[in-house]
Amino acid sequence: MNPNVIYACSLASLILVDESLDITADKISAILNAAKIDFVPPIVPGLFAKVLSNNPRQLILHMQNHISPVTQVAVNDTIVNSESQAEVTDGSSSESDEEPLFELFD
Repeated sequence: MNPNVIYACSLASLILVDESLDITADKISAILNAAKIDFVPPIVPGLFAKVLSNNPRQLILHMQNHISPVTQVAVNDTIVNSESQAEVTDGSSSESDEEPLFELFD
């Protein structure tokens, strides 16, 4: 499989994890389409969704041994941010009235 296909689907999956959304083939495909990435075969997002549907954080943590240091810092920040967002209760949101940066699935 083309490494660019794997990279594109991996980044789309990281976006979904960062936004605390479920990882599905449709959502990965939507991100790839929004980014105008057309070289990914239609079956690949489904494969990524099946692999990552159970526990994406564990897989991401496992992948850290095989990625560059710059990417590793970004992944660590994503995991820390998503864990801190999970700790915030629904009533005590610290966000202002700004529009969310990621509204693809709202």
